[in-house]
Amino acid sequence: MVTYASDGSVRWSNLAYLGSAGSIVFSHYAIIIYCGFQMHFEMKKGLKNFSVANRKLQKQFFKALIFQSLGPTIFIFLPAIPVLLVPLIPLGGEYRIDWQTGWLFSLIGAYPPFDSISFMIIVVEYKKVIKSRYFNIPSKAEKTASDKNKSRKKINKLMYST
Repeated sequence: MVTYASDGSVRWSNLAYLGSAGSIVFSHYAIIIYCGFQMHFEMKKGLKNFSVANRKLQKQFFKALIFQSLGPTIFIFLPAIPVLLVPLIPLGGEYRIDWQTGWLFSLIGAYPPFDSISFMIIVVEYKKVIKSRYFNIPSKAEKTASDKNKSRKKINKLMYST
């Protein structure tokens, strides 16, 4: 969207379109922020009725929701802002901006893994499963069960070996 004509005059309809698009994006973020705070305060009240374990899980899901809201902002919208706004700057004469936009596509491509990985890191139950399945790190419950089995085997060995 070019806001200036070839003779240097302002294209008001294009500029109005960009202004309205900006106000729509701003209103979307305002709604997200408002609803996020409302949900936070309501959750604070409602979590008093839950068990401690359920409270922790709900807090983890809320954090994951925040990260999933920030992901598109960080990886898609913020990097695209300079690319979209540079045509609005009136450059006269010998000034020319020539950007390589490969970095933008790299950031956009990093969003889907960020979305999934952030959720897996924040929610403790997912983190435990990943550690035990892919890194062979047993959870505390598995370690305790394993230790009990080892001690039972030792006792059985001592009792039946004599």
